[in-house]
Amino acid sequence: MKAINSIIFLILIFVIIFVIFNFSKNKFFFKLNNIGQNIDCYSDKIDVSVLSLPSKLKYIDAFISFDNIILDDTINNSLKELNIELDEGSIVFDHIWSKIPVSSLCNLIQLTQVKYVFTLNNK
Repeated sequence: MKAINSIIFLILIFVIIFVIFNFSKNKFFFKLNNIGQNIDCYSDKIDVSVLSLPSKLKYIDAFISFDNIILDDTINNSLKELNIELDEGSIVFDHIWSKIPVSSLCNLIQLTQVKYVFTLNNK
């Protein structure tokens, strides 16, 4: 009888550990350190400097590189829908300093006019 109880106890412990590691999606028990671990999209358009920023950030201050620095109404409307704020006074070649919500990062890089997103901040 004692052997059966021990086996049932071990199976119960195994099931509990299995549930913890498979259904927690690593967000409840483990701290996700950076943005790269939290986003669902991966692209060469996102620089490591952006992906390595802390995951607690809601907004990223970063440069967006565009195919053409003269932005038409279509791209401006798309950026406004994504709540991305451009600093028109900080244009450097084809890069514009911007404030990007982390939640909009994946949608931003899907825009064909966007070439690259990078930052100089190390928050």
